[in-house]
Amino acid sequence: MAPQVMRSHPAEGDKGGQHREVLDNFVAAVLDGVPLIAEAREGGRSVALANAILMSSVEGGPIDLPFEPARYERMLAGLVAAETPIAEGVPHGQPKATASS
Repeated sequence: MAPQVMRSHPAEGDKGGQHREVLDNFVAAVLDGVPLIAEAREGGRSVALANAILMSSVEGGPIDLPFEPARYERMLAGLVAAETPIAEGVPHGQPKATASS
C-alpha cells in the first residue's frame, strides 16, 4: 500500500527564493514525473565549489577543481582536531603555517 501524500504550500509572503522552486520541482518530479530543473550532477558541482571556497579560506590559497575528496576530509579533520570553528579558521589570504615554516 502506497503512503498517503499531502502537498503543502508555503504561507503567503514566504520567500523561499530559488531553493523553494527547486524543492517544489523535486516534489513534482517524484509525484508527477515532471522533469527536474536541477539534476544531482549540478548539485554535486555546487557542493564541490562551496567546499573549494572553504578550503581556499582555510589553506590561504587557490584550490583547483576538481580536487581529491580526501584532501577536503583531511582539512576538516584538522579543524576538528584543533577544535577550530570554521569561522575562526585562517583569515583569507593568510597561508597556513607548516612544520617547515
